[in-house]
Parts: sequence; C-alpha cells; structure tokens
Amino acid sequence: MSEALQLRHEPNRHVEIATDGGALLMRYVYRPHVPANEAPRPYAHPVCSLAGDVLTNFRPNDHPWHHGLSLTITRVDSVAPFDASIWRP
Repeated sequence: MSEALQLRHEPNRHVEIATDGGALLMRYVYRPHVPANEAPRPYAHPVCSLAGDVLTNFRPNDHPWHHGLSLTITRVDSVAPFDASIWRP
C-alpha cells in the first residue's frame, strides 16, 4: 500500500491518523474526559482496519474502565504520570 496518511490534531484532546481519503485509522486521546473512577489515562480508540472495521472497544459492559487500547505505567522514577489518586502500592 502506497497511500499517504493524514495526521489531524485537536489541541489539548487527541490526534488522529487517517488515510489520504479521510478514513480514520486511529485516534489517540492524550487528554481524556472520563470520570475519575474510570482511571483517566491516554488511550487509542477507535483503532480501525483498512476495511473500516473498529478493532477496539470503549467501555465494555463488564469493564467500563477499559478504554480502547491503553498501557498504564503507574510510576516512572517515583512520579505518577497520570492520576496519582488511583495508584495503590
């Protein structure tokens, strides 16, 4: 595939990667607006296939704190980079 990609940015919220035709491939939310009990942290959702199928899930019924694709690092050099109030040693 040699199609170019677009990078779109909504300041203080998220970035998106899309095909040159505008089809969304991924949205990376770096400043989420979710309730505190859902452990706010950066996540990627939706993540889509080239065919347009959504490959991630946001707030599934059995795990509402799951937000697409995310990786939680609770501490980096003794600093909690996201929400220190939810971290438990």
